[in-house]
Amino acid sequence: IIDHLTLAVTDITVAVHLHGDSKDGDVPQVVHLQANDTELCTLPSKISKDATANSLMQTISLASIEVWVEQDDSSRKFPILEPFGYEANVTRVSGRRFLDGVLSGLFVKGKPIAGDSRASSTIRLHAGIRQIAGLNR
Repeated sequence: IIDHLTLAVTDITVAVHLHGDSKDGDVPQVVHLQANDTELCTLPSKISKDATANSLMQTISLASIEVWVEQDDSSRKFPILEPFGYEANVTRVSGRRFLDGVLSGLFVKGKPIAGDSRASSTIRLHAGIRQIAGLNR
């Protein structure tokens, strides 16, 4: 958790081009990761009753994220991770940041969101022959 940070990414696509072995007849493949409407926002801190400690809070939201493999010789997509949305609120409830560990003293409350019309509230992974072959290169 970081103080006073707002990060908003509207659309991002990362493509990793994987070249096949031409002597084996493998077709080059591309692994795509696409995320839409990603936001990390720091919320106003809550002051405790004794007014000495602040409780840092952040919201992380992701309207849609998906991953797929496609072959260079066709436009057919083989999904690995179907589009889904997620939102989480993170609050520091104890400990000192950067001194007591990155994940210690945090309370995380998350829920699925369907921000993108294609996004689902369910996480679906596909592990078919095409997907595994694409990831094993």
